[in-house]
Amino acid sequence: MKRFTAAALLVVFAAACASNSASKVASVSMRTHSLPFFGSGTSAPVNLDITVTNISNAPLTVRSIRVTSLNMLEYEVASVEKLFNETIAPGESKTVPYTTTAIRTASNDSADEDLSLRAEIDFEAAGGKRTREVFTFPRVGT
Repeated sequence: MKRFTAAALLVVFAAACASNSASKVASVSMRTHSLPFFGSGTSAPVNLDITVTNISNAPLTVRSIRVTSLNMLEYEVASVEKLFNETIAPGESKTVPYTTTAIRTASNDSADEDLSLRAEIDFEAAGGKRTREVFTFPRVGT
């Protein structure tokens, strides 16, 4: 009975993990122009390019993007939702600029930690159907 219960829990856990699988409508990449430079301050701009590729068979519109930090120790990125109205044809890609602010959380003078970010993107498909998908970027490079 214990084995059956453990097997059932494993199946439920696997199904829950599968729900966070790859997107069915878009492929997303993220690039930064440079790591934040704080100088003697506690905040610095973060300029990102977010590229969305439509992998579906119908036009797709990016409606909003929210970028947040993922487990960062030296600084974090202010969570800001930005509105867009970028329509992407099937198989095509568009890059949208996204600017936010990094806020120092550690007391050391250098903040050389890699950007680790998460993007929540709201899409609208043909017919007005809206979906929100989450993409993680453990190391955002330049």
